Amino acid sequence: MPAPQSRFYESHGLRLHYADWGNEGAPPLILVHGGRDHCRSWDVIARSLQPHFHVVAPDLRGHGDSDWTRGGSYALTEYVYDLAQLIRTIAASQVTLVGHSMGGMVSLIFSGSFPEQVSKLVVTLLLNAGESFLAGARAAGLERYFPQARVETIAGAGHWLQHDKPQEVLGEIRKFLELTEQSAG
Repeated sequence: MPAPQSRFYESHGLRLHYADWGNEGAPPLILVHGGRDHCRSWDVIARSLQPHFHVVAPDLRGHGDSDWTRGGSYALTEYVYDLAQLIRTIAASQVTLVGHSMGGMVSLIFSGSFPEQVSKLVVTLLLNAGESFLAGARAAGLERYFPQARVETIAGAGHWLQHDKPQEVLGEIRKFLELTEQSAG
């Protein structure tokens, strides 16, 4: 599979980058990285999901190939606004969001603010890293806010679980998105 295309869009006067894995006729899926990360950290996940989705992975402001903000505005609401602009740019009426760490928070806030635009959310599928330095979904009490969510733990994974255990993370995402192993590519 070829590398994704590098594309740019504008949000709050910033030039923001995203990797577009193609498959434009398929439902859109956006992979949102965490702090101190970048869009290409999702490559293994993106390649696997691309046969089923139009996969897009943004570099959040101040990360990867995206502009840094003038004056240093990096509030979660700014990232949520940028995500909304990206969804407008790709002309999607509904998306599946997969977020990690800070990107998970951005995805949760976006989903709560614009529920009609989110078909599925993976963070929620709530994936816990068995060896993370942060509290898991159950310990943080997230289940009470997402009573229909599935909570799964990736054993032996640190905080960056998609880096540590990509195949296990993919397996949970495939189950949640109802993709069969045969069609998973």
